[in-house]
Amino acid sequence: MTTDQSDHYGLLELTRSASMESILAAHRSLGARARASLQGQALAERLRRLDTAVVVLSDPVLRAQYDATLVALQRPEADPDRTRIITPVKVQAVDRPAAAESPAVAAPNPYRPPASGTPAIEERSVRASAAFAAEQWSGFWRRLAAQWVDGLVMYVPSALFMGVFGAVLLPAVGSGGASTAFLLLVLGDIAFIAVYHAFFVGSSRVATLGRMATGIAVVDAQTGAALSFGRAYFRALVSAISAIFLIPNLIMLFDRRRRTLADRLAGTVVVRYKEGQVAVILVVVILAGIALIGILAAIAIPQYQNYVQRAKIALVRVDLAAYSQRLEAEWRRTNAIPALEGLGYTPADRKTRYGVGNGGTIFAAMEGFGNKNAVISLVPSVDKDSGVVSWACVTQGVPTPLIPKDCQRDDPTP
Repeated sequence: MTTDQSDHYGLLELTRSASMESILAAHRSLGARARASLQGQALAERLRRLDTAVVVLSDPVLRAQYDATLVALQRPEADPDRTRIITPVKVQAVDRPAAAESPAVAAPNPYRPPASGTPAIEERSVRASAAFAAEQWSGFWRRLAAQWVDGLVMYVPSALFMGVFGAVLLPAVGSGGASTAFLLLVLGDIAFIAVYHAFFVGSSRVATLGRMATGIAVVDAQTGAALSFGRAYFRALVSAISAIFLIPNLIMLFDRRRRTLADRLAGTVVVRYKEGQVAVILVVVILAGIALIGILAAIAIPQYQNYVQRAKIALVRVDLAAYSQRLEAEWRRTNAIPALEGLGYTPADRKTRYGVGNGGTIFAAMEGFGNKNAVISLVPSVDKDSGVVSWACVTQGVPTPLIPKDCQRDDPTP
């Protein structure tokens, strides 16, 4: 067994003929040992070296190149053009002219950790690949904490999306199509949020902001490589839709690699590439999420109710106008005030009660305005000289901000 820890085999306490199973088992065992005995920067450095070793030795091409480098570095025989003698352990300087340096001097050290300037994205991708090789699958609570963090990140953009498109779509369809419009808004919001997930997961980033905070990443289930944008987008859509039904995600509890329905369909797996205080993160994001949702709900719910009431009033005005035209025509023909049921008109707002009062006044008693009875009426008046009928709009119980401009209040409702 190799004991020189300056190379990957020695670091993993293996011989150069070690099998893939031995390499992965050694990585898991030494990683667990390091977590039990080290902490802080020493633990991070040790895990990084173990991850780098398993990434190199688990790839046949990288391992062959690495083995060839080791063989070359173990031949320190004299070379008149060398300026240094390189051993597997350290670099020894020799006073020779720098101009005589040969390409052999640039041979890499057997253990060569990522340079200090390596971007965090590349480092994360390497560690995710190492976690995949070591079969470090993410559990339920890490994924839940990551979802909460991502939910907080996307809450405001999602609310803006719903607000902007809702302001355009809902008035166009009216209250009769509100359910369909709301469904379209929800599906559009899911597609919008999926772009966020695909942007981060569908690249070498391999993790959204929430997953970065909890130390997990999404990779290919066969190779451990990063996903394409399209594949990550498909996974995000399936994950969001299946989350509504919950059960498809619970199958991860019975899967060895902790895969959900979205993981199975997209051919992905979620790995744990670093440790983290998941419980603390989960509690913090849940409390922050509840607070944020409460604040925004306090603003959004009244605004939504206001819009629904305005839409209802607009539909009622359309119905009242249609009834008034038909009633006026029948009134002229029979010289009697007819019942609304015999006018052959079906109101657009089926939930509002329409009727005819004294003197031909048409009223609409509306629901959805709290405990008060909100009524809009059209009161007819006939010009004695010309016989022209005019209709005056009067409201009762309608909040002042919602009263149409051409209507007047007939009660002291504030």
